[in-house]
Amino acid sequence: MCATHVVTADEISGDYLRTMPDLEPFLVDSTWELPQTRTASGDRELSVYLAKGTLRNFSPGTLLVVQIDGRTLRVRGVDRRDVVRPPAQLRSSMRRFVRDNTAEPGGLGALVHHVRQSEPALFSEPTLPLTELLSRYSIARCGDLLALDDFDFDAYLRDERVRELVCSFDIGVDEATAVDAMRNVLEFQSSGSWDSEAEIAALAEHAASIDSAQALAAVVAPWLYGVDSDGSSLQQTEVLAACVAAVSAADTNGARVLLWICATLSSVLGHPLQLRTYADRLLAESQGWAPGLELAAGVAIDAGDCNVARTLLRESKGRKQFWFSNRGSELTKYVGPDSDISALGSTGSVLFKARRFALEDGPSRLSMLETAERLWGGPIDGLPPDVLLALRSDPKVVSFGLCEGGLLRRFAQCRCALLPEAEQQVFDRVGVSTHKLCRVFAAGGAEPRSVVVEDKDGVLIEGVLLPDVPVPQVGVLCVVWMAEIPVTDSVREVLALHALPEGVSATVVTEDSEVAEVIGALLRTEYALQHATR
Repeated sequence: MCATHVVTADEISGDYLRTMPDLEPFLVDSTWELPQTRTASGDRELSVYLAKGTLRNFSPGTLLVVQIDGRTLRVRGVDRRDVVRPPAQLRSSMRRFVRDNTAEPGGLGALVHHVRQSEPALFSEPTLPLTELLSRYSIARCGDLLALDDFDFDAYLRDERVRELVCSFDIGVDEATAVDAMRNVLEFQSSGSWDSEAEIAALAEHAASIDSAQALAAVVAPWLYGVDSDGSSLQQTEVLAACVAAVSAADTNGARVLLWICATLSSVLGHPLQLRTYADRLLAESQGWAPGLELAAGVAIDAGDCNVARTLLRESKGRKQFWFSNRGSELTKYVGPDSDISALGSTGSVLFKARRFALEDGPSRLSMLETAERLWGGPIDGLPPDVLLALRSDPKVVSFGLCEGGLLRRFAQCRCALLPEAEQQVFDRVGVSTHKLCRVFAAGGAEPRSVVVEDKDGVLIEGVLLPDVPVPQVGVLCVVWMAEIPVTDSVREVLALHALPEGVSATVVTEDSEVAEVIGALLRTEYALQHATR
């Protein structure tokens, strides 16, 4: 099986061949791994990378024959006069197939399969490149989608994106249309293509049509994850700059949406002072708008202004639940009548806030999934949704993610400047501590919250339990997270303590056991027990 392709100067100098559309359909049955590259327009495309110098003897515009067999790929030049001419009936056959499969996913590959079935000899010898066949027969292409030349791909793809937004974020068609329009403007900005005056006006206009937090979440979703990977940090900065520029051109509704986006991206980028500035501006513009009130309440909680947060959440209460995780209800847990953060002390308060942050912050949520998978000891995608949700928010997974997973460091980067001074000092005390496998040597006594644990080397460590850490029984094997620097003399704060049931400690734990293995065994045991009782 062979394909043909007109080589370009860029491909010759870079020792690669772009696969779309000439080569891609012929790689379906091969085992080639295709790295992704980014084009100037921001689109992603696949390329086959060749050994250095493979194409050096060819000139730009040369017609190449690319023969593909499993992991073997051979390239040679061919004279156009020597290629097989397409049969006369190919035009009607291809156009009829495309008409009957307009804009079907995988249409390009399906068309080649159809042609190979009807004209077996055509691609067994060199013929015209697919690019030229499609052009000759007036067939339009967008990615791997095909249609006859008069088809409006832009409208079709917009409608498909809107339908996907409606289903994924549970929003109406009008809001989904505005979200799609905003994303398109912002994606142009993040790819370096930007007509400032016109695009700023369009951004402000589309923002005014968005009201619900589901729609807000949909707008920012492409930029919530992957900080500092694949250039996303730069893209987030550019999107943030575009939204800042559009605020002054927007009406009240549009301005608050844009300020909400600015605050959210400032948080993801780890700019706490910018976050507070945008939260303050958003609060001034919110006029009772629940997403604005709830975002400002979250900032107030981190800053220790619980009375302010309580007032804002009370104002928001009774309105629609705006956040996809019912953010207002979640925030109320931190300042409601049954919660008193101040009783936790500085360290307890920091951990309380860090746990909330880890479940809200985009990059942290991804990291928490990776932590859960590491502790579980394998893929977790196949677990039931309720089990997966419980696993991600399990206290053992969260504390391991905060400590060994680096999420406490990210919380410090993104929020430390907002915290009260006493809480800012907590990060120095916690230091680079890790979870340890210990046995409880003593607990309670004259100091009810005191505990002494013995590590695997027989060293006794004295600690004081944080208010929300339960007092363990003496003799129990446990996983302990202690602050690195003592608060008084040799007494360290116990940030987390997870006691192990006898069944787990007897069958899993040895002198060489790693903490991650022990926690994983405990998680799997708990899951098995829950599953057995269903």
